Amino acid sequence: MFLNFKAPIILSVLLISSCSQFDSNPKQEQISDAEPITGTASMIALYSGNLHFNEDCIIVRPEGEKGIQLAIPKNEVISEVTNNSLVYQGKKYTEGDYIQVSGGVVVNDVSTFKKKHNLSECDGLEVFIPN
Repeated sequence: MFLNFKAPIILSVLLISSCSQFDSNPKQEQISDAEPITGTASMIALYSGNLHFNEDCIIVRPEGEKGIQLAIPKNEVISEVTNNSLVYQGKKYTEGDYIQVSGGVVVNDVSTFKKKHNLSECDGLEVFIPN
């Protein structure tokens, strides 16, 4: 008999925490002149779903789920952001495209993080920082 070790490994990956440096892009300018804010993020190897653009919100939504809001760092992980497309890892994605993004979810005070980085509320979705 072999035990299934996949679940404990996946859970341990999800529980790992790290700090992510976040520099905002022009759409998400930092309000103050203070040092860039460090947000605590839980590590998620991959988040996937369909890409949606809703006003100032960029959302990745797996089928049948609420989804997650993408925060766009200034380090060129995601570039060429427009109202209906973005470039991630050299590939262009538009509304409705399936996308897989690696990074982490902001786990500390999400509403403060959104305010300090001028992110829209986006229906109260959690924030995902791609890396």
